Amino acid sequence: MRRQRDAAFIGRSHVANTVETADAYGAAMDSPAPAAGSTATDPLCAVRLGEQERAVLGVLIHHLGKVVSRRELARHAGLVELSERRCDSLLVNIRRQLPAGAILTVRSRGWMLHRWSESHALDLIRQH
Repeated sequence: MRRQRDAAFIGRSHVANTVETADAYGAAMDSPAPAAGSTATDPLCAVRLGEQERAVLGVLIHHLGKVVSRRELARHAGLVELSERRCDSLLVNIRRQLPAGAILTVRSRGWMLHRWSESHALDLIRQH
Protein backbone atom coordinates (compact mmCIF):
# COMPACT_ATOMS: atom_id res chain seq x y z
CA MET A 1 0.00 0.00 0.00
CA ARG A 2 2.77 2.41 0.90
CA ARG A 3 4.53 1.85 -2.44
CA GLN A 4 1.36 2.73 -4.33
CA ARG A 5 0.87 5.86 -2.26
CA ASP A 6 4.53 6.90 -2.72
CA ALA A 7 4.37 6.24 -6.46
CA ALA A 8 1.18 8.29 -6.75
CA PHE A 9 2.76 11.13 -4.78
CA ILE A 10 5.91 11.12 -6.91
CA GLY A 11 3.85 11.11 -10.09
CA ARG A 12 1.70 14.02 -8.93
CA SER A 13 4.71 15.92 -7.65
CA HIS A 14 6.51 15.56 -10.96
CA VAL A 15 3.48 16.72 -12.94
CA ALA A 16 2.95 19.67 -10.62
CA ASN A 17 6.59 20.73 -10.92
CA THR A 18 6.44 20.47 -14.70
CA VAL A 19 3.33 22.63 -14.85
CA GLU A 20 4.75 25.17 -12.40
CA THR A 21 7.99 25.39 -14.38
CA ALA A 22 6.17 25.84 -17.66
CA ASP A 23 3.99 28.59 -16.18
CA ALA A 24 6.89 30.42 -14.58
CA TYR A 25 9.27 30.24 -17.51
CA GLY A 26 6.89 29.87 -20.43
CA ALA A 27 7.34 33.38 -21.77
CA ALA A 28 11.12 33.24 -21.52
CA MET A 29 11.26 29.84 -23.21
CA ASP A 30 9.09 31.00 -26.12
CA SER A 31 11.31 33.96 -27.05
CA PRO A 32 14.28 33.22 -29.34
CA ALA A 33 17.81 33.38 -27.98
CA PRO A 34 19.91 36.39 -29.02
CA ALA A 35 22.25 35.86 -31.94
CA ALA A 36 25.95 35.32 -31.34
CA GLY A 37 27.84 38.57 -31.01
CA SER A 38 24.81 40.54 -29.85
CA THR A 39 23.92 42.07 -26.54
CA ALA A 40 20.53 42.07 -24.88
CA THR A 41 20.08 45.83 -25.28
CA ASP A 42 21.33 46.37 -28.82
CA PRO A 43 21.76 43.44 -31.22
CA LEU A 44 24.03 45.49 -33.49
CA CYS A 45 26.39 46.48 -30.68
CA ALA A 46 29.45 44.23 -30.44
CA VAL A 47 31.08 44.05 -27.03
CA ARG A 48 34.86 44.08 -26.96
CA LEU A 49 36.71 41.32 -25.18
CA GLY A 50 38.72 42.03 -22.08
CA GLU A 51 42.45 41.39 -21.78
CA GLN A 52 42.05 37.94 -20.21
CA GLU A 53 39.40 36.92 -22.74
CA ARG A 54 41.66 37.97 -25.62
CA ALA A 55 44.50 35.94 -24.07
CA VAL A 56 42.32 32.81 -23.83
CA LEU A 57 41.01 33.28 -27.37
CA GLY A 58 44.57 33.80 -28.59
CA VAL A 59 45.60 30.45 -27.10
CA LEU A 60 42.65 28.72 -28.79
CA ILE A 61 43.57 30.36 -32.12
CA HIS A 62 47.19 29.28 -31.69
CA HIS A 63 46.00 25.68 -31.12
CA LEU A 64 43.32 25.87 -33.83
CA GLY A 65 41.58 22.53 -34.34
CA LYS A 66 43.31 20.95 -31.31
CA VAL A 67 41.90 20.28 -27.86
CA VAL A 68 43.37 22.50 -25.14
CA SER A 69 43.00 21.44 -21.49
CA ARG A 70 41.99 23.86 -18.73
CA ARG A 71 45.47 23.72 -17.18
CA GLU A 72 47.20 24.28 -20.51
CA LEU A 73 44.82 27.12 -21.41
CA ALA A 74 45.44 28.85 -18.06
CA ARG A 75 49.21 28.41 -18.38
CA HIS A 76 49.45 29.81 -21.92
CA ALA A 77 47.01 32.66 -21.22
CA GLY A 78 48.86 33.72 -18.04
CA LEU A 79 45.99 32.83 -15.69
CA VAL A 80 47.78 30.24 -13.54
CA GLU A 81 47.60 32.34 -10.37
CA LEU A 82 43.81 32.74 -10.69
CA SER A 83 41.07 30.24 -9.92
CA GLU A 84 41.16 27.03 -11.90
CA ARG A 85 37.63 27.75 -13.13
CA ARG A 86 38.44 31.26 -14.40
CA CYS A 87 38.93 29.89 -17.92
CA ASP A 88 35.37 28.54 -17.83
CA SER A 89 33.86 31.94 -17.10
CA LEU A 90 36.04 33.63 -19.71
CA LEU A 91 34.94 31.09 -22.30
CA VAL A 92 31.29 31.90 -21.58
CA ASN A 93 31.93 35.52 -22.57
CA ILE A 94 33.96 34.52 -25.62
CA ARG A 95 31.23 32.14 -26.79
CA ARG A 96 28.70 34.97 -26.64
CA GLN A 97 30.73 36.85 -29.23
CA LEU A 98 31.40 33.95 -31.61
CA PRO A 99 28.92 32.07 -33.80
CA ALA A 100 27.18 29.13 -32.16
CA GLY A 101 29.34 26.01 -32.11
CA ALA A 102 32.63 27.83 -32.71
CA ILE A 103 34.13 26.50 -29.48
CA LEU A 104 33.62 22.81 -28.87
CA THR A 105 33.76 21.37 -25.35
CA VAL A 106 35.45 17.97 -25.31
CA ARG A 107 34.34 16.32 -22.10
CA SER A 108 37.15 15.55 -19.63
CA ARG A 109 39.73 16.96 -22.04
CA GLY A 110 39.17 20.67 -22.69
CA TRP A 111 38.07 22.97 -25.49
CA MET A 112 38.72 23.32 -29.19
CA LEU A 113 38.21 26.23 -31.58
CA HIS A 114 36.82 25.00 -34.90
CA ARG A 115 38.79 25.88 -38.02
CA TRP A 116 35.78 27.47 -39.71
CA SER A 117 35.56 30.08 -36.92
CA GLU A 118 39.14 31.33 -37.21
CA SER A 119 38.23 34.52 -39.09
CA HIS A 120 35.53 35.41 -36.53
CA ALA A 121 37.97 34.84 -33.67
CA LEU A 122 40.68 36.94 -35.30
CA ASP A 123 38.19 39.76 -35.89
CA LEU A 124 37.31 39.73 -32.19
CA ILE A 125 40.94 40.01 -31.15
CA ARG A 126 41.58 42.84 -33.62
CA GLN A 127 38.70 44.93 -32.21
CA HIS A 128 40.95 46.08 -29.39
